[in-house]
Amino acid sequence: MATSLTNIQTDVRFWAQDADLVITSGDGLRRANEVYQGIFTPGYELLGIKVGMRWPERIREDTSLVTTAAQASYTWPSSPVFLLDDVGIELQNQSGGSIYRALDRIADEIEDLALRNSSDTIPTHYRWGSNTSGTAIITLRPAPSLANLTIRIRGVSEVVAFALAADVSEFDNVNHDKALALLIAAVYKIQRGDIGYAQTLIANAKGLLPRYETSPSPIEGRIMAHYL
Repeated sequence: MATSLTNIQTDVRFWAQDADLVITSGDGLRRANEVYQGIFTPGYELLGIKVGMRWPERIREDTSLVTTAAQASYTWPSSPVFLLDDVGIELQNQSGGSIYRALDRIADEIEDLALRNSSDTIPTHYRWGSNTSGTAIITLRPAPSLANLTIRIRGVSEVVAFALAADVSEFDNVNHDKALALLIAAVYKIQRGDIGYAQTLIANAKGLLPRYETSPSPIEGRIMAHYL
């Protein structure tokens, strides 16, 4: 619950059984950030056990993009940094207002070609790419015929890494800070060859994490947590 990295370090030292362990600088900070950013990333694993998931603390919405008539591609927002596997793309209804329609992700190049050749003028799909300058873009298929329709992006965004000892976590529950400390301690135990104890720490961490995903998948709706 907005716990500082210094306080998390105190718990890590206890569970790692190492009073001199440092995670506020150097390699220790790098390891702590790997776990911290990993736990906010669906699919992240320790010892083959998935501990990463979607968190409501990192759900963001962006409405900075609007359509231009006959223009298919738009510069992808640089902030927040969305995890592309966990975002939903919606387009404002042609009548305007608060009604939005979800767009589907293009499955392959064959589908993309068919959509590009379509005579329709209402986008139904999207894909990511980059332009000749290497800038990330999102492309709507078919290209919209109307201007000033809002493109709404909603999904999981990348958590900001710890940089200083006084930096605080983004968790809204102290149990989740404890789980983070247990998982960081487990990484140290893995590196020192104490796999059995590391597995115990990971199991204890799982007991403190949410049993269910508290944020819906943009594709599948509410699902059980990745690590269950």
